[in-house]
Amino acid sequence: MEENTAEGSGGGNKNKILMIVIIALLVVLIGAIAFVAVMVMSLPGQDGGNQSQFYAPDLRIEEQAFLELSRAISTNIRGETGNSHVFSANFIISVDNTQGRDSQNIIELLGASDSILRSVALRVVRGRTFEELSHPDAMSILEQEILDQLRHEFGSPLIHRVMIGGDWFVD
Repeated sequence: MEENTAEGSGGGNKNKILMIVIIALLVVLIGAIAFVAVMVMSLPGQDGGNQSQFYAPDLRIEEQAFLELSRAISTNIRGETGNSHVFSANFIISVDNTQGRDSQNIIELLGASDSILRSVALRVVRGRTFEELSHPDAMSILEQEILDQLRHEFGSPLIHRVMIGGDWFVD
């Protein structure tokens, strides 16, 4: 009788060890699933538009296609004191040209959408004041905001960068 009891408790220990191993594996599996879910949520289009933080690889010049707006954008902007100022700039848009047909599709679409590109840039610029545009980091901030808006408008993370040409001014 004592042998059966010993075997029974040994079997109970084996069951306990097996349960601990299964629970440990489940914890690891849940952790892995959570990690993958976080990574997927950081992909373009999954987080409500946080694409600029995800898709900004360093591309060589030959891996990009460049589109320049047909003419400079000029608009009036207000100062904090109510004075009117003029903003004028040329905009260049860089597209990731390494994605084959997807790259060609967005390049063709952007090339045929000059008025939309201008409208997006104007909407962003007009939302700024003279004082904001006079800040040392203003052009970088403006470029990033226009980039985010273009990626949203066209639904493509392949729009790589927006650059304000050397001939811009705020008067």
